[in-house]
Amino acid sequence: MKKVDIFFIALLAFGFVAMFRIEFLDVSGNVVSACIDSDNGIDPLIGGNLVGYDEIAKKDTCVNGTTLYEYYCVGDRSNGLVQEIYCENGCGTKNGKGVCLERGEVVLGDSKFGKCTDGCYFDGVCLPIGTRIKDGTYCETTKELEIQLFDEDACFNNFECRSNLCVAGNCVSEEIFNKFLESLNE
Repeated sequence: MKKVDIFFIALLAFGFVAMFRIEFLDVSGNVVSACIDSDNGIDPLIGGNLVGYDEIAKKDTCVNGTTLYEYYCVGDRSNGLVQEIYCENGCGTKNGKGVCLERGEVVLGDSKFGKCTDGCYFDGVCLPIGTRIKDGTYCETTKELEIQLFDEDACFNNFECRSNLCVAGNCVSEEIFNKFLESLNE
């Protein structure tokens, strides 16, 4: 064999070894051969971590109060995929990982502190009856979130009305109520 042939064979062998290291070994030399999901797939009630072939750790995460990103493996040699899941009863964090909550279950940070029996469940919190929310809803005495009422709609409680004023069984605007008060002072 000529020296040129030996050089190209050595260069080719070096290339294969380098490609093998890049493809199958991490920096420390440990072989990465599987996708691992700690909650064993798509289980929105159990928070998990996923480490795929790319060695980037991903954890199940709440995107907002009702949406969970659930990571899972596809085969044992994947980098994992994510499924967006709507959580009917809200999305919360347990042990640092996102989970869909069961009806009436509430969480505060990482710790479960009980059931929502005296109010309305909203965004991981148990709200007292009468609490008004910026989205235009309130916690009704039925323990359900209801849409706030408009002026002249029938009402029983102030918190039911957008104006927060229920007078003689009807929602009234603050402007009309102020005119009424002024007329009493005349």
